[in-house]
Amino acid sequence: PSSSTCNLLLEHQRPSLGYQMLGRSFESLSGKNKIIKSNIKWHSFSEECHFFLYQRTHNVYYMKKIKTLLAISLLSLSYIAIGQNYSRIPFTMKRHLHFNAVIADSVNACLIFDTGCPYLLLDSAFAKEHKDVVGTVRPGAMRGTGNNFEMISVARHPIIYSVGGLADTSKMTTILDLKKIVGCEADGLLGLPFFRNSVVQFDFDSNFIILHNHGFVPDSSYTLVQGTTVDANGKILVPLTLTIGNDCSVADVFCLDMGFPGGIALSKYAAEKYGLKSKIKNGVQHSNAVGGIGGASAEVMFVGKKLSIAGITIDTIEAEYSLNSGGVLGESEYKYKGLLGNSVLKRFDLIIDFPNKKIYIRKKTTYKPIDMPSVRALAVKSINCSKDIYAVSSFVPNHPLAVENNIQLGDTVLMINGINPAEYDFDNPSDKMELTIQRGSKVIEVDNPRIYLNDTSAF
Repeated sequence: PSSSTCNLLLEHQRPSLGYQMLGRSFESLSGKNKIIKSNIKWHSFSEECHFFLYQRTHNVYYMKKIKTLLAISLLSLSYIAIGQNYSRIPFTMKRHLHFNAVIADSVNACLIFDTGCPYLLLDSAFAKEHKDVVGTVRPGAMRGTGNNFEMISVARHPIIYSVGGLADTSKMTTILDLKKIVGCEADGLLGLPFFRNSVVQFDFDSNFIILHNHGFVPDSSYTLVQGTTVDANGKILVPLTLTIGNDCSVADVFCLDMGFPGGIALSKYAAEKYGLKSKIKNGVQHSNAVGGIGGASAEVMFVGKKLSIAGITIDTIEAEYSLNSGGVLGESEYKYKGLLGNSVLKRFDLIIDFPNKKIYIRKKTTYKPIDMPSVRALAVKSINCSKDIYAVSSFVPNHPLAVENNIQLGDTVLMINGINPAEYDFDNPSDKMELTIQRGSKVIEVDNPRIYLNDTSAF
């Protein structure tokens, strides 16, 4: 398909079956004399794709399985032979990109795409529930944006997984308690290697990606980001300039991290190098019980005046610099000076040519001016997804609300605006947020204000 794409929804099917058998599927089927003709009618993206299969012999065959295999094989072969767009894959945007995936041909999962992750990563509760898929594991440890090492398990055998019509085999699958970091909806992380052979166009307005062939080159409305490199760990490094104020800017390379929902996160080393502590007057210190893989973290949040990538400039940047002593943002050994995250990336039309390590961007003409970045004095997150237990997950330690009420990370949150936190819409939060908090036998009610990062005069 070229001008139109078949919207093949293979729910409850086995998407990776066609991928595994690609190259021998038609040979094996025709060899058994079961299928002698196939006629495919391609309709618009929103319509179905119809298949007409004919049988010459009296052998009984299973239409559903053959239909699934033929559909996926034809889609894959059309991509290889014709060299056109071969797949549109939808995602849900909730600060992260959530994709519907299938693990080991049979288990449905929700995976977050994270360019900072070098492999498939599964949540420990999900892995425990599907231990027949994961198999035996060995212990290990890894670093992330938290202060410390995170204890993990590593699957001893490869795991096949797929998203849309694309599939891959993870030779090293990491398992850890992911839900405490990103929330209850995610079952794992879809690492950078999954798209290593694809040119991926991200449509943040319509919430889908388009996979292009290797020879695809964007039109002249896109700008190539010169100087993009890949480090020894496979991370994509992007040169950019963050202007913080009239007398302060940071021009350096940043790690493209689509697992980071914020805008720009500067490392502790970069903050010291550029003297940010003395130059940022209205930053908000923020402490997290779990700031990423590796546990607790702390940062100073602020508003950057503007950001320039490949000569394209946007303003009002959600930014922070790390106060960590460890992890990828707390140590000086890493060549990049921070992270480039989703709240900046979604302000562009973005194409990443993974095989050739190239990034193309186009400033959105339809993007509305963003509101001034803000943070709540207290943040709430589920700490037990199976029992719907919520707690204070991060807070502004020097805010009067935290100081006067002696708020601590881990305090239980009983209600938000008078309802169970499990019923509260965190994706569309209300402007007013009243919390009922419990620590031991003490219960308090507090008004949880929104703090705009350009106005910290209240404290």
